[in-house]
Amino acid sequence: MYKVYFRQAMQMLRQNKFFSIVYITGTGLAITMVMVLAILYYFRTADIAPETNRDRMMIVQHGKVNNKKGQGYGSSKLSYPTIKECFYRMQTPEAVTAILPIGEQSEFIQVQGNNDVYNGLVMGTDAAFWKVFQFSFLSGIPYTEEEFISGIKKAVLNESLARRLFNTSDAAGKTFMLNFEEYIVSGVVKDIPSIAKYSYAEMWIPFTTRPSQIQGGSWCDYILGHMKVCILAKKPGDFDAIRQEAKELCRRYNTTTVQYDFVLNNQPDTVFHAWMSEGDSFNSPELLKIYLQIILIILLLLLVPSINLTGMTASRMKKRMEELGIRKAFGAENRTLLMQILYENLLLTFLGGLAGLLGSYILIYLLKGWLLGNYNWDGSSLTASIDLSPGMLINPAIFGYTLIFCLVLNLMSALVPAWRALRRPIVDAINDK
Repeated sequence: MYKVYFRQAMQMLRQNKFFSIVYITGTGLAITMVMVLAILYYFRTADIAPETNRDRMMIVQHGKVNNKKGQGYGSSKLSYPTIKECFYRMQTPEAVTAILPIGEQSEFIQVQGNNDVYNGLVMGTDAAFWKVFQFSFLSGIPYTEEEFISGIKKAVLNESLARRLFNTSDAAGKTFMLNFEEYIVSGVVKDIPSIAKYSYAEMWIPFTTRPSQIQGGSWCDYILGHMKVCILAKKPGDFDAIRQEAKELCRRYNTTTVQYDFVLNNQPDTVFHAWMSEGDSFNSPELLKIYLQIILIILLLLLVPSINLTGMTASRMKKRMEELGIRKAFGAENRTLLMQILYENLLLTFLGGLAGLLGSYILIYLLKGWLLGNYNWDGSSLTASIDLSPGMLINPAIFGYTLIFCLVLNLMSALVPAWRALRRPIVDAINDK
């Protein structure tokens, strides 16, 4: 039966080339826009190495201070003293790591005896960083907890930077200059994509080598500073317990501060919520509003083309009324005819979906710097390169999104006109009245 439907659908494509092209193009444009949103969502929330545990990861990317007298407040990232008191003491999570993000200062990298200077992307981390994020080491090992505490000048490089400096990825034990200070290469890891927002860098060093940066600002009694926190839960069901423990630790911490209270704004956030609240460090995200906006955008992207496609389908049904009337006269059931019409439209929609999926890949590639790049507060780029592997784009999740959108669009555009056409009496249909 389905083979017959397929042959009839292919015959309809050949007989109505203009209709087919317009239908596929309209569907493709709608799917392209929806798939761009779906791909961005996948890139920011899916488990992509080295952030392979995003489904159980929580983020604290900023904090706020309120004057104990109720006058004035400010917001920023966190300081190391605050992180030690409010997050390193946590018992519920599997692991807690703090990072000093890239872009906090200019980084000058140079090999002794070579006059070339490279301005790289350097992230400060603790030793737990290598437990929270799953890197693939090509040479050496990460720095240890003891080395981190002692503030030893060791570094982990990505493969591209190691080859740039030493012409090899086997660089463990070699030395180089970072901001005119000598560092030893502890290990070399495979390059990671820039979409791994909380772990992406070209070099990772113990942030204890930069005491002035992690101490925080004097304007807030050193409560806030330049750092973020990533928390790895044992399971997603622990999120609420982690928030409650963080809230209690912050309450205790505030009993020791003199002038300001540290406010978390309902953090730690999930990876998705942290992504949605990146631009606002004062307020916690209104999740219901965010979800409604996303749903509204998707509905508009599906509803507008479906209305146009519904009109085209209704016009085509009118031209086929005699054919449908004759088939009904010879005993064809409405259900059989409806399934055939839906199958024909589904084939067109799938072709449009494939065109839309291809279009979304092209659009993502052309606009990858804008859509997927990391930027500093002043607009400067914090991305050395944006490499999208085929495995990131061609995966079951994205194809699943495409299939769902195609099915929904097909039902929205074809079901109503087909059902109305099939309800007409046989005599009227044959005479096209």
